[in-house]
Amino acid sequence: MRRRGKYFIGCLLLASLSPLVESRAGDRVFGYLDPSSNSFTPATGSAALMSGKRTASPVAAAPPIVRRGKLIVTVNIQFAPDFPTNLRVTAVVVATTTPAPTADPSTATSTIALANVARSGSVGVAEVELPYAFTTTAATDKVLLSTLLFHPDGEVDLDQSISLPADGATTRVTVSHRI
Repeated sequence: MRRRGKYFIGCLLLASLSPLVESRAGDRVFGYLDPSSNSFTPATGSAALMSGKRTASPVAAAPPIVRRGKLIVTVNIQFAPDFPTNLRVTAVVVATTTPAPTADPSTATSTIALANVARSGSVGVAEVELPYAFTTTAATDKVLLSTLLFHPDGEVDLDQSISLPADGATTRVTVSHRI
């Protein structure tokens, strides 16, 4: 009889703890990682319903717009006269889709790549290639390009918004910095 009482109390405590742990877990995003592009694609429709998001029926969900291709970002840098010539500079580019204000923010997808800056005198250049697989809800969504320049003495960043690239395209963008 004592064992059943302890077992019952243990089950009762576990059952009362489970909703508390679940509420602290935050929103989970169900989807898959595409190994060829190293991009995460959120699930939509019935797969999203199976993950616990019950906000829309699979019939009512608009089909996602998937754009795959390559972004080539050329980063041009103008170095200040007092910038040390021996410092190594690395350019990091993060491309993130910006969903419409009415869209689910969890539909944002991003990709990241980096390259070393080749310097010649007071100018430098880096070409960063980002293969992408953007999943969006509208063809009018934008892509935010965040360009960061890292060097031992600090960092510089610049954000720029571009239109969602076409599917299968190689899109070239040029960004200019001063450090």
